[in-house]
Amino acid sequence: MHPAVRGAAAFLVFLLIACTAHPAFAQYDSLRSVDDISGSRFTWEMAGAFFPHGTEGAMVDEEGEYYAFTRYSHEVQLTFAASWRVDRVLSMGLSMTGSRILIRETRTYYSGDEKLCDAVTRTTLGGYCEVRISPEGLLDPRVRVTHTGQDAVEIAIQLSRILDPTVLACMIGVEGTASSPDRWISATLSAGFVANSRVSLSAVGQWSIPVESAHLPASTVSLHTRYALDYDARRALHFRLSLTTTGEVTWIGCGASIRVSSKREGALDEGGG
Repeated sequence: MHPAVRGAAAFLVFLLIACTAHPAFAQYDSLRSVDDISGSRFTWEMAGAFFPHGTEGAMVDEEGEYYAFTRYSHEVQLTFAASWRVDRVLSMGLSMTGSRILIRETRTYYSGDEKLCDAVTRTTLGGYCEVRISPEGLLDPRVRVTHTGQDAVEIAIQLSRILDPTVLACMIGVEGTASSPDRWISATLSAGFVANSRVSLSAVGQWSIPVESAHLPASTVSLHTRYALDYDARRALHFRLSLTTTGEVTWIGCGASIRVSSKREGALDEGGG
């Protein structure tokens, strides 16, 4: 296992023991789906993420000269998102992500060193619509349609099971674009643990496998911690540490976000508004 993942896992275990051992945090309500709790209707989120990566090797340039290189790059992301839970069945959301990628490279020729620098900035808009097929069902099945930027669309089915104080979930979907024959199958498995009324921990595994293309498969393992700023978790801080692998390349990412949910008037159950 990668040393960073071992360190993150050890930190989360320590945090879990520390929080659950304190009697002031020992009580919490029976665990329920957030869609069944009389609570938020609108949710706003602001998130930031940082993904550093480095590599080295040797290549031949356009003029046929051999050189060794050391390349460092990092991506900084800032996301603003809003979601609306219409009722117990229907929810939808929009997001806008701005990112800046900085690339620095040092090339070592026989004649000396050459330093290069480049930066790329981009903005991506996304959105989703989710429908709960059977809110009272044992696995709470849902269908989600997501627009992931450009003209990419993903259709996925999600299942989840609450085993208080844990939550298990899985999702499988197909992603494609109208302008390309490429198709991807994506799968996500997650396990969450509610330590107390303030702290919850989760581990998420994600895989993306090409179906009709020669692209490399990708996998991401991430650890998440949520700290609620109030008892009903309408305001919460989220922290994330991830490890992504594509082919033989692996890089680490970290992120944090603040999420604020509005109080709603009345119930969102059948007949509520």
